[in-house]
Amino acid sequence: KVLCWHNVFPEMNHNELVGWADKSPVAVVFLRNKDDLKKNIQRMDICKNIISAKTNTFIEIYSKGQHKIEKLIYMIHLVDWISFYLAEIRNVDVSEVKVIDFLKTELEKDRI
Repeated sequence: KVLCWHNVFPEMNHNELVGWADKSPVAVVFLRNKDDLKKNIQRMDICKNIISAKTNTFIEIYSKGQHKIEKLIYMIHLVDWISFYLAEIRNVDVSEVKVIDFLKTELEKDRI
């Protein structure tokens, strides 16, 4: 229940990088793998320098594991727990989706 968005490298270099012209109050989290393509590692390092100068909160998280599937499962597991913990400390019911129920109800009204 916190506004967020994501993008991927190298695509974000074309779509988002220019948006970091001014200081921003958002927190930025890079999910990284040490075995990413070398060109993407270079892109991420350059973007890290650009973006970290424009926000007060910049976090890098590197996956753990021996194999790609282990690294993927590690990241999924970790960000699920981060999301749950964030809800806990903000006292938010993670299962409540009233706004989505409202949207569906409104959409049904115009159905032919």
